[in-house]
Amino acid sequence: MLRIAVCDDMADIRWQLCRFFERFEKESGIGIQVDAYESGSALLLADYAVYDVKILDVQMGEPNGIETARRIRRAGGNMTIVFVTNFIQYALEGYEVQAFRFLLKPVSYEQFSTVVGHALTQMHSQ
Repeated sequence: MLRIAVCDDMADIRWQLCRFFERFEKESGIGIQVDAYESGSALLLADYAVYDVKILDVQMGEPNGIETARRIRRAGGNMTIVFVTNFIQYALEGYEVQAFRFLLKPVSYEQFSTVVGHALTQMHSQ
């Protein structure tokens, strides 16, 4: 089973991404468990090492998504990180924390499924 953490301070985005994972699970036949977090702090307080993929909003309260990813990486977290953002200028910072990809808001299911599919392919090839 694939474990996913979705972290975004906007409830409607968290809900949408969780629904996208439900649809992706049905279409792919891959078992997926999704947990949603409203802040980077909430995710960092959880057992975040259990997640295979983390979907992080870049612009959240403190810590923002980039800082949350930095803390995860410093702690030895070696999972796939995908950022969700309205602003592409964060790409350089994202690559400093080995971000897999960026999803630009508003996120379409087609964009989402392509990125998640590529992430799974990469995870299985390692």
